[in-house]
Amino acid sequence: VRYLLWDVGGSGKLRCLWRHYGSGKDYLIYVVDSADREKLGEATEAFHDIINKEDFSKLPLLVLANKQDLEGAMSTREIAEHMELSRIPEDRPVKVLGCSAVLQEGLTEGFQWFIDGTPLQIREQAFKTAKSARS
Repeated sequence: VRYLLWDVGGSGKLRCLWRHYGSGKDYLIYVVDSADREKLGEATEAFHDIINKEDFSKLPLLVLANKQDLEGAMSTREIAEHMELSRIPEDRPVKVLGCSAVLQEGLTEGFQWFIDGTPLQIREQAFKTAKSARS
């Protein structure tokens, strides 16, 4: 199984491009700065805007609360509450993980969540394809 990741910036000028990245995707990773309380409201608004767009509305969601290594960083619970993740329908997979990109902590757990959530038939097909390519 191969994963292709797109890193699309979150500034206001770039948000208009987000809609071009939803079609045909399997997951959505949303990274928030857990040390920047002032911008969390804006990040929350953008998050709810994007997850309700047609191409993104059914995708499993991974929210990475980055910069957990900084003093004063909000906990994953605070992030989940502030971002009102409880509003998301229960049948839609959502995971919130703390991470530190600088310390490279928490990222593996996020990707493992995706791998574990990848349907078995997709993993089996990828294995068969790889096996036949080696033959």
